[in-house]
Amino acid sequence: MKYFSVVVFLLLSLSACGGGGSTPPPSFDPPPTGGIGRTGNAISVGAISGFGSVISNGTRYDTTMATFTIDGQSGSQSDLAVGDVVLIKGTIDDDNTNAVAETVEFDDNVEGPITVGSIVFDAADPEAGGTFMVLGQTIHVSIITSFDDSIVPDSIAGLSDGDIVEVSGLVRPDGSVDATRIEPKTLLPGELFEVTGIASGPFTGSSFMINELVVDTATRSATFDNFPNNRDIAEGDPVEVKGEQALGGTSGQELIAVRVEFKGDRLIGDDGDHVEIEGFITAFVDAEDFHVSGRPVMTDLNSTIFEGGEPSDLGLNLKVEVEGEYVGNVLQATKVQIKEAKVVRMVALVDSVDPNPMDDSLPSLVMLDVTVEVDPDLTRFEDKISTNREESLNITHIMTGDYLEVRGQEIPPGSGILFAVILERDDPDTETIVRGFVESESPLTVLGVQINTTTGQNGTVFRDALGNSIANLTDFLAAIDVGSVIKAKGTEDSGGLSMTAEEIEIKNE
Repeated sequence: MKYFSVVVFLLLSLSACGGGGSTPPPSFDPPPTGGIGRTGNAISVGAISGFGSVISNGTRYDTTMATFTIDGQSGSQSDLAVGDVVLIKGTIDDDNTNAVAETVEFDDNVEGPITVGSIVFDAADPEAGGTFMVLGQTIHVSIITSFDDSIVPDSIAGLSDGDIVEVSGLVRPDGSVDATRIEPKTLLPGELFEVTGIASGPFTGSSFMINELVVDTATRSATFDNFPNNRDIAEGDPVEVKGEQALGGTSGQELIAVRVEFKGDRLIGDDGDHVEIEGFITAFVDAEDFHVSGRPVMTDLNSTIFEGGEPSDLGLNLKVEVEGEYVGNVLQATKVQIKEAKVVRMVALVDSVDPNPMDDSLPSLVMLDVTVEVDPDLTRFEDKISTNREESLNITHIMTGDYLEVRGQEIPPGSGILFAVILERDDPDTETIVRGFVESESPLTVLGVQINTTTGQNGTVFRDALGNSIANLTDFLAAIDVGSVIKAKGTEDSGGLSMTAEEIEIKNE
């Protein structure tokens, strides 16, 4: 059995239309299916969760013969990283087990300098995320955003005004980006900034807008490439712009364009194509008729499988992954995964590993006596150790005594089992961290881990959600309830069933 996580990713350039109303799609018969072993075309958009091939949306694609395109240039698999959102086209068997990639495309959402004064986050809880801006694009950072290991700390607190970064992620209905990966970039002489998005007016003949960015097409006589029938740029066109940043502009952000490329709808396919799209619901009529990243989706409440929630939970702006087959230009969904959920975090040493369970359960490991389950095709593995780093890290590389950070979700709720959305292996340390929902106040327990405290001059420090000090354990317990989110940092106790906290903080969910 597989548990599907809260994660984890559609570039706006992959969609020709965004939000707006939706008209009910015509009724049609279910798409044809062949027997096991039938091979058909496949289209997938999602963040990379692992290598050894390319793993995205829970499907492992053989990339032995694939062609890679990185930001419009010929590239290779080594140019990609976990968290990058990619478009994969290839073939897949009817049982969805044997997938072969023919092309793998990566286009960042934006590459440029962080706007001065735009970084916003809670200084008391930077790991929870925040926002910043790059070239007029608002970037949302969360606890499950992957950061390049050169960004220290690996949270929004590791970013600074003016840093040049490349952002990959999923586009929200308002045009902002839900970042799945952020990495620093060094532009060589002659290299240009990039932004991908939806063109909007006013169209003056010398400029247009992408969200809050003014694109100046006159100063450098920008070329316009791949526009249908050589027509002019128009409202709603998906475009990629490369250019040089300039100060000023009506929004305070301006890009002097060298090239404007029409990106079109690269998700167009044929009847019967297998399609997997991760993104936000951009238009919503009801649970049987909605759009994901501008792509019409139809479900059947009698046959479509809903995971992570119920059909009644669907609505505008919700992050989902839809899987099914094309009928005309409509994706008839056989499965809808609701991605919204609350995230917990654990940093500790590994007590034991079971990479090959004998039954149908997922591979797992134990930290602080907590079972952590991983899905080889869904968990995002990242190796951040200093030496002998494993580029294709997976559960078989994890050993007893390894020092891990796991971010994920308790599935099922109250089970005490943590499903890993992101698993990072780091250099050994003794610092132990548990962040999650309070299960008991006496003793104080999170995810089955008992949190012990000390008193005296060097005793446990207690803080509220604003970072202010709380006098003692009694006052701290009075400020929380079962279900409150707290973060405890300290050391693991002997036996691994509990920890002694140096600091405990109340956190916002």
